[in-house]
Amino acid sequence: MPLIEDIKMRIDNNSFYEYTMNRGSDLLFCQNNYALWQAFEGELKTPLGECRGINLVNNYGSRLYTLIGENIDYMSTPSEVQGMIQEVANRYTEIKSVNTNIDPDEWSKGIISVKITLVTIFGQITENFTLTTATGCD
Repeated sequence: MPLIEDIKMRIDNNSFYEYTMNRGSDLLFCQNNYALWQAFEGELKTPLGECRGINLVNNYGSRLYTLIGENIDYMSTPSEVQGMIQEVANRYTEIKSVNTNIDPDEWSKGIISVKITLVTIFGQITENFTLTTATGCD
């Protein structure tokens, strides 16, 4: 029996909308590690303090949105991004450690592309995370 379970979602990397996953008319569910990843990814893609609700703390979300529209410099910003990701991971008692591997090739295109490995009470999960920081203006 899973410790945590959630409806499986897909997040659109361009608009950040979440879509419920289904097969025919049946909802798909995810459990344990992937359910935890889904919660973690959703918080990373939420501006800090923008989501309020029952059982949500005031510091829900991440500071990654402060980088949108900024001229991000690959020589200095990766450690800042890693710190922002770690801040969110620290809020989850189920996460023992987090490892990030930032793709420098995407950085020059205004995209933060990170392979994130979470070591959790359920085991290890590695997923890709992207956030576009470019505003589309040349």
